Amino acid sequence: MENTSFGAEKKLEEIFSLSSRGNEQDWAIELSDPDRTEEFLAKYEEIKENDALAYALMSLVIASFDDLVGSRYRDNEKEPYELIINANNNLNLMYNENELGIWKNISFILNSRKKLFFPLIEYWKYKEEGCEDVGFYVSLLFRKEFKF
Repeated sequence: MENTSFGAEKKLEEIFSLSSRGNEQDWAIELSDPDRTEEFLAKYEEIKENDALAYALMSLVIASFDDLVGSRYRDNEKEPYELIINANNNLNLMYNENELGIWKNISFILNSRKKLFFPLIEYWKYKEEGCEDVGFYVSLLFRKEFKF
């Protein structure tokens, strides 16, 4: 997820009053907040014309969304890929109605600017030949939506 610029990240930190140390290795993941996923997502319309801000914001949105989904499964002690296998790649078995509603909005934005968001899509899809035992809580959504 390296397409964000330091300036865009700092601007989003100001907009959302995010607390950073300034040395985050993976900014979006470290500052994600599952309770603010929809708040972050709602800001997209206001900043979408600025590519760097749009990319940084969607990085934060997706990381927060992954945390939101993961919060339901963390006590389960299963890795995301195990959950995907157990759900038999069925979105309705893996995600609840609220999560699918949020995903609808996220995927609309990602699809509207696939070229800009391609690195994010590939990162969260996390599907490599011979690496079936890896992934994120949201990987199934990305794999079903983006088959390029």
